[in-house]
Amino acid sequence: MSYFDLLAGLSDREMVRRWLGADFSGAEEVVGERIARYRSAAADGATVLEAMREAVRYEPARVPVAVVSSATRSEVETVLAAAGVLASVQAVVTIEETAGASRNRSCTSAHGSGSLRSRRPSTR
Repeated sequence: MSYFDLLAGLSDREMVRRWLGADFSGAEEVVGERIARYRSAAADGATVLEAMREAVRYEPARVPVAVVSSATRSEVETVLAAAGVLASVQAVVTIEETAGASRNRSCTSAHGSGSLRSRRPSTR
């Protein structure tokens, strides 16, 4: 069974539970370390291509720009800030603002459903 079949679409905590066992007591530490390492690695902005940066900076004058991610808010805002586009984003929805990760890999609209709560990015 591949990573995609086993773990894709799950929250970090659920991935740790499935990979290391439901009785593994260090799940929070593993997840915290993973987030810290990702934020450190992404802090230079290299994870966002220049063409994407240009698109995100171009669009706010025309339409609201939002980022929806199954990552944590701290990860998303680290990447957006490092790429220099955080001020161009009107809303960020992360795993913390949803009922949880979904195994559904198709993109669906939550417009008007009230199931997602967006929050303007922090201005750190």
